[in-house]
Amino acid sequence: MPHFITRDILDKAPFGIYIVNDDGNIEYANPAIIKMSGDALEQFMKLKIFELPTYKQLGLDEKIRLAMRGESFSMGPVEYTSYYSKKTTIRKFTGIPFKEEGAKKVVIFVEDITDLKRAEEELVRRMTDLEKFNKVAVDRELKMIELKNKIKELEAKSGGLTGPE
Repeated sequence: MPHFITRDILDKAPFGIYIVNDDGNIEYANPAIIKMSGDALEQFMKLKIFELPTYKQLGLDEKIRLAMRGESFSMGPVEYTSYYSKKTTIRKFTGIPFKEEGAKKVVIFVEDITDLKRAEEELVRRMTDLEKFNKVAVDRELKMIELKNKIKELEAKSGGLTGPE
């Protein structure tokens, strides 16, 4: 496949993609990863992957080093804060090693799942609320049945008298 077609596909991909060389330098970053990071392209391209505190903290630097030795990886979801913009997102990373003109590199795909995780958390919160409501409603219904039975029992004991009129 011609190189310009591949580049066009990478540039238009809806998820973040960047390529790292074996020195930890970024050689390519698509528009989606720049938007996701909140950093300017120039800032992003200056990042030294193996020196980034966030990469070290997450162990992502080691995953990329292993990928340089031929081991693909997946990581996430993890909360990630961009170096320059300090934008925090929840991401999934996938790294795939390859060689280009004999040089070892890793292409990294990044999926921003922040909105998905927030929706999931909201769903869990609502389910918890529904479970609490259900428990209250069922407990109330059980109490009503118990009270009706008690009334029937008392009526039976009293011979059907309901009190003064």
